[in-house]
Amino acid sequence: AYELSVTVTGFGSVTGGMPSYEPAAMAELAAVAQPGWEFVGWTGDIPPGQEQSNPLIIAVELDLSLVAVFRVVVDDGWLLFYFETTAVDLNADEDEDGFSNRDEYENGTDPLDDTLDSFTFDLRAGWNLISIPVQPAPGTGVGDILSDHLAGDAWQWNTFAGAYEQAVALHARVGYWICVTADINGVVVSGQPSVDPALQLYGGWNCVGPAVTFPMWNSGTGIVVVWRWDSDAQRYAKVAVKADLLPGIGYWLYTVSDVLLSPDE
Repeated sequence: AYELSVTVTGFGSVTGGMPSYEPAAMAELAAVAQPGWEFVGWTGDIPPGQEQSNPLIIAVELDLSLVAVFRVVVDDGWLLFYFETTAVDLNADEDEDGFSNRDEYENGTDPLDDTLDSFTFDLRAGWNLISIPVQPAPGTGVGDILSDHLAGDAWQWNTFAGAYEQAVALHARVGYWICVTADINGVVVSGQPSVDPALQLYGGWNCVGPAVTFPMWNSGTGIVVVWRWDSDAQRYAKVAVKADLLPGIGYWLYTVSDVLLSPDE
């Protein structure tokens, strides 16, 4: 028998399929997106031409590993604001900065402007929970910035899986756990500024960071509790009621339902 492994990136699920199949048996898989998300394709051991098939019907003639990729639906209002039309190729890179239009929407950056900004932060020996308010160049990892001081891998929280995963590339407004061997002051990260500072939260725990300073405790947000990491004491600290969320810091936020948190609210 051959094994069929199916995993998911983004907010969605896959129905159908079994862990193993007899040789040449056919597997039928359906990708189901959660509200506000869409299925964009399969990666992994996928036959050419079937990357966007949904449902996917595939012959299991060897061990297979497939990934169903879901991404956030791009808002029509965003497309109209920047492009004055909704007929936009989301895979195009209008400002030739290495990020597609869809990437720019998810990053909160301007798809027509590749102007760079920078952000400076400090780290303390041991664990730090940080975020960055700028979007570094595609593929930039923590090791590219702190290669001489890292004490191990950087980690981020996967809200949908409810588990940690290794941080490969840095993204704005995401919380990252970083362990360093000594105090480091004046770490500079360059990237495109997040012109859309809103934070999309999902029911449950979220590990995120703001692009701008704004108050957390707005009425009606559904936020239950907020924690940060005190890197000096190497322990958690509860964020006080009516305190501001600050750029550069990663926060744990728990919400009972999906919430779009905006500094304008």
